[in-house]
Amino acid sequence: MGLTQTTAPATEPVTVQEAKDFCRITHDDENSFILAMIRDGREFVENHTQRQLMSASWTWTLDAFPSLDANGIPTNRLVYDADLGLIVPIVPATSVTSISYIDEDGASQTLATTVYAIDTSREPARIYLKYDQEWPETRTIANAVTIIFVAGYANALSVPETLKTRIKEYVHHAYSMRGASGGDFNGAVDRIRQALTPYRMVTV
Repeated sequence: MGLTQTTAPATEPVTVQEAKDFCRITHDDENSFILAMIRDGREFVENHTQRQLMSASWTWTLDAFPSLDANGIPTNRLVYDADLGLIVPIVPATSVTSISYIDEDGASQTLATTVYAIDTSREPARIYLKYDQEWPETRTIANAVTIIFVAGYANALSVPETLKTRIKEYVHHAYSMRGASGGDFNGAVDRIRQALTPYRMVTV
């Protein structure tokens, strides 16, 4: 399975001024540094929660569509649910742009939207078959299926305040601990990581 962010967020969930207010910084001399640390903090939060905070596009590749083994069990429970739906690996997923695949003859095909839909009412979201539809057969090669989807909260106001606070804490530690030992910064970051536990994506 491959997962790559193909279009990065256009904005950040925390503004430079919000971060400066949190850190009690009153000058503008280091705004560029603070913006870079906001970006680092957002990526840190995203990596440890599997959440996309601001809207971005992702490309997800699979070797095949969902299937059952000889015992009627999904062949990959981390990706497929019991109803052969695809469990989207980033939350909150909001839409599917396209699903393409390599058919048994080696030709590239685009799966019609009449075949599938996405359920965004749950976390993680699930791409499921519509009534009386089946996943097509694919050629037995790596990355035979490519799914492009969009994930992220609608805007900065929709991002959970707790996650924005974790970003501001990251900025604070990065700003105030410049020149300190790496162990000091890593210890502070570990505490942020622990505070993110309730927001980690959980697959049931």
